[in-house]
Amino acid sequence: MGGLIIAFLLFGDERQKKNGLMLLILFIVLTTAGEIVKIVDFRIRPYDALSNVRLLVSPEMDSSFLSGHTLIVVGGAIVSLIRMNRKWAFLLTVEAALVSFSRIYVGVHYPTDALGGALLGASGALILCSRPELIDGVYRRLTLLSSASNKKSRM
Repeated sequence: MGGLIIAFLLFGDERQKKNGLMLLILFIVLTTAGEIVKIVDFRIRPYDALSNVRLLVSPEMDSSFLSGHTLIVVGGAIVSLIRMNRKWAFLLTVEAALVSFSRIYVGVHYPTDALGGALLGASGALILCSRPELIDGVYRRLTLLSSASNKKSRM
């Protein structure tokens, strides 16, 4: 999703730039919220707690709850479903489903970790999407800053 955000911000039209900005802000907010949840509700990873879990990736040291990967991709998918065209919505929704499943399959999360990440990611995205004027305001300020900077460099 990082590549999509960068592409939208650098090469997109105004609507895509606003969507990229929304995804970037959502990413920052959700990552911060997810880290707080991991500290407050520490849960041991399945491969450390259960004898029959086959770990398919490198072990992780932080809390199992909640899945940060799921948190981010579900948030992005919800934004795409609300604000973007069908192609992006489809691709990001498929990505969210695959990432969420894979975190359980590779042995680093319980199903409830993915569910918790999905619920928090969806909630954050819905809240942010319900306030498009916030993104418009940030976008306007950034555009004004960029304009002022360009005028100074031309002098």
